[in-house]
Amino acid sequence: MRLDHPSYITLVIAAYNKKRVSNELSPLLVRSTPLNIKKACVRMLQEGGQKKDEQMLKAYFGPAENQKQLLQLIQDFEIDKFRPLDKFLKGEPKKLNDIDLELLAWLIDFKHRPYSFGMEVIMEEEEKDIIKPGKSIPPPINKIPGEETKDDATGIIEELQGTEEPVVINQPPPTVYGGTAPIDTVMKKNKREQPIVFLLILVTFIAGVYIWQQIRENAGCMYWTGDHYEPVACDEDPKGRIFLPLDKKMQRNFERITRKDTLTTWSINRMYYVSDKNKIEYFTAPGPYPKDLKRNVRKLTQLIFDNDSINRRLSANDSLVAKK
Repeated sequence: MRLDHPSYITLVIAAYNKKRVSNELSPLLVRSTPLNIKKACVRMLQEGGQKKDEQMLKAYFGPAENQKQLLQLIQDFEIDKFRPLDKFLKGEPKKLNDIDLELLAWLIDFKHRPYSFGMEVIMEEEEKDIIKPGKSIPPPINKIPGEETKDDATGIIEELQGTEEPVVINQPPPTVYGGTAPIDTVMKKNKREQPIVFLLILVTFIAGVYIWQQIRENAGCMYWTGDHYEPVACDEDPKGRIFLPLDKKMQRNFERITRKDTLTTWSINRMYYVSDKNKIEYFTAPGPYPKDLKRNVRKLTQLIFDNDSINRRLSANDSLVAKK
């Protein structure tokens, strides 16, 4: 059965919820913290990695030639970078980016991971039922099995008991200012509501068409060439490249500025930068830093522009003196 990306997200979260309720989840993830997620990653890798997870782990933690190097990268990884996943597991954000979702799939040993466009999988009947049309993505369960809360089903039932209004037999028609509402008044009210209903249907239809076009346009993968993103088929041999879900807007607009001498004061607040190993790199649009997807490039400020310009001039003067 072909598995699309929204269904993949739904199944990952459903698998997390199921394992948490049935006590199959790692204790480090039951009460998640950024530090516990880091420890869970270390333990997961120590228990043995799989070939299919290599690309995701390198995209998340950085390139590594072997498992020993990857383990060192995880141990040195900044704890704060696990905070988005931790907040998601606690039910705070509404969405989770693709790379954090794949890390969660790895940590819970989700069998259909990693996601690739057009992937064919063999699903159980329970999974097919979870992704039936009309079902929404389940939020992560943020409650330890056995804990009692006011929102338990039993508590809700107890609160609802006795709240039903009595059934009135032979109830008179609705009244307006003490009199009975005539039928034509009710019909006029319904006619006034018809354009609103039609407008809501039209807006829903247009939104559906737009979402479908976005999904169709962004079908596929892309990889960073060094100065821009290049589209590629998801099933192509990576050959050391890291594939990301295709984002047409990012692929068209996000580029690294290779010639710093083209930057002027006009570029301030219009271009973007990131500081990497005391070197400034410039980009044409906002987005994640390709060498470290957990970081975002920032809008170029006057201070950064002036300091980097001075440093470049000093470096150029030093080169001239050295040549003489």
